[in-house]
Amino acid sequence: MRPSTLLTVAILCMLVFACGPTAAPVIVTGSAPATPGSAAPTATGPAVPDASSGEISLPDEGADHVAEGTQVSYAHQPPASGPHYPTVLQYGLYENEDVPAEYWVHSLEHGAVVILYKCPQACPDLVKALGDMLDLFPLSKWNNRKIVIAPYSKMEVPLMAVAWRVQMPLDRFDQQALIDFYARHVDQGPEDVP
Repeated sequence: MRPSTLLTVAILCMLVFACGPTAAPVIVTGSAPATPGSAAPTATGPAVPDASSGEISLPDEGADHVAEGTQVSYAHQPPASGPHYPTVLQYGLYENEDVPAEYWVHSLEHGAVVILYKCPQACPDLVKALGDMLDLFPLSKWNNRKIVIAPYSKMEVPLMAVAWRVQMPLDRFDQQALIDFYARHVDQGPEDVP
């Protein structure tokens, strides 16, 4: 890893821990960097649906770090595990452009839940409803809300809740289903960190 990358990662880690476990969610309106290059997933397999919860269990695609800027070819869209960037995405609402999965898959590894939305046209009402939920999610065992909400165009449904190795597609906004999914899966990633 280059010294400048190590410095960036160290600064981001200090910022995450300096904010403390009760830091408020941040609404982010920018976008993450583009993702040139490519990397292959480490595992494939069938998705296993659970009719009672509406959830789909996916095989583990690994958790390797790849150089920032590398584009990973995930076996499932949206991914629920797999190679990802070493940078940890800040929790909160992201608007406008897709955040590359290689960022938020790292959040999944840390036990966060990611809610993805896809709007063929502008959908300010949906984005507002999702943003209004940020304070409704239960606190994690680290006393923070480990939630990322972001647009994602590479899926077939308008909404998808994702946790490590689990997806829950939704055809419409359902606040209670999203909160319940979060409560079932927060802090369930392979790395036990805030």
